[in-house]
Amino acid sequence: MNTIYSHHHNLPFEILLILNKNCTLYLHVIHLLDRKHTSMYTVQQELNYENISLIIHLSINIVDVNDHILQLENKHYHFIVQENILPGTFIGRVQVYNAQVFFDGYIFYILYGNDLIQLDNQIVFRIDQNTGDIFLFDYELDYEIKREYKIMVEAKGYYEDIATGMRTYVSSFADIMITVEDVNDEKPQIIFIMPDENKNENNAKTMSISEPQLNEEQNRFINLFRSSINLIENDAEMICLTKEESLPANTLLALLHLYDNDQISNGSLSLNLQTYVQCSREEIFLNNIPFCHLSNFFHLTIFRANVYGLFNSRILDREEHENYIIHLVANDNDNQSIEMNTASSSFQSELFIYLILLDINDNVPIFDRTYFYIKIDENLPRKTIITHLNAYDNDKGRNGTVHYELMVKKQQFFSIDNYSGVLRTKRKLDREQCQWYRIGIRAYDLGYPIRRYSSIVIVDVEINNINDHVPYFTQDIYYFNIEENTSIGKIVGRLTIEDKDEQESIEQMIDLSTIDDRDIATFNSNISNKISR
Repeated sequence: MNTIYSHHHNLPFEILLILNKNCTLYLHVIHLLDRKHTSMYTVQQELNYENISLIIHLSINIVDVNDHILQLENKHYHFIVQENILPGTFIGRVQVYNAQVFFDGYIFYILYGNDLIQLDNQIVFRIDQNTGDIFLFDYELDYEIKREYKIMVEAKGYYEDIATGMRTYVSSFADIMITVEDVNDEKPQIIFIMPDENKNENNAKTMSISEPQLNEEQNRFINLFRSSINLIENDAEMICLTKEESLPANTLLALLHLYDNDQISNGSLSLNLQTYVQCSREEIFLNNIPFCHLSNFFHLTIFRANVYGLFNSRILDREEHENYIIHLVANDNDNQSIEMNTASSSFQSELFIYLILLDINDNVPIFDRTYFYIKIDENLPRKTIITHLNAYDNDKGRNGTVHYELMVKKQQFFSIDNYSGVLRTKRKLDREQCQWYRIGIRAYDLGYPIRRYSSIVIVDVEINNINDHVPYFTQDIYYFNIEENTSIGKIVGRLTIEDKDEQESIEQMIDLSTIDDRDIATFNSNISNKISR
């Protein structure tokens, strides 16, 4: 069997003559046929084989079919972009694959969909209507706000009917999914949660450290602290937490949850803490800093990934420190240096916990001296100040307010000021009546219950003697019998003189030769008066 081929370069087909019993003729289409360009072909072809020559006349009529259909390369497109790309960034391209064949390039592209426009009527994406290139328009993609955008593209074209000259428009549609890929551009967040057993207690307040909403004294404390350190965030959140002293060690104060909107960072967050208290006067004077760091007072325990428990490491007593500021810093470990506060602040967040210990009446007033021994002169005016007693109580408010009282309420000789502790005499004191006084004084605070906590001190008062009495003879008349011829210098009797300023009677040598006649007359006169009475 022999085959004869015949082909003209300007024809879209070729003729095949197969010499068999029936001498079969085939027409092969080798190029696309378009009725709009050529609706009929007339062919006259001479075929030669050995000594045989054939002339073939063919009339080929092209039948119209609906072949002007646009077809996009894909029915579904999926593009992935990072959230930090800039407006104008190229995202991807959509195209039809048969545009040149039927439409001579008269194709344009249009985007549709609710996700094209976001808040404030911002247009998110645009498409080059000629090329099908898609770009980010005047918008910033944020993975934490929206992670997927679903839009639709229409490829639209037209062709002209050769016979009528009319344009016919056709379209093709495809779905486009644009996925936003997360990048690490968000700060971690610290979420404060009260433990379950304390949720019903109204002892935690949330506020900004730049605008504390506490009493005047506490606001001054916070403002002084804020001015003494470098804040990562000027409007950092602060939790004011109140607890009663003495707070037992290892008390769960708070649960702290770490969260980062960046998906890639949620498994790599860490939390650090520092503790501050107000420095003592000596430390302020020496170091010129108002706040000092404390260690080993609080610690963090990891309960599970990104969940921490805040505990106090030791018993907290208000008399040691009343106010604590716990500074918590959350770090994104993908951007963290080893030391705290050396990471970029763009990937750090902070939370302050202002812990205030409330006072309870757990301290006894203490006198600054354990015993008082005081000497005063006799006959001092009433209400003379003997001494000023002072007792101090480390508690606060009424719990630390000290009053004083005498152990013997109906004291005749002394009084004490309940508020100041000033001890006074109530009358003149005569040493000749009493030389020693022992006074018991109690100091107590005004906490509840009253006088539950008190202390006692003893004050011994010795009365000094002053020369306020005239010596006197113990007898008005002394009789002595003297034998004649008594030798000179012999004692013939004793004259006893007493003085109330002295504790015992005294003996005095009296030179009778110094008494003149007038003294004897006066003496005799006094004796006569006493006898007559």
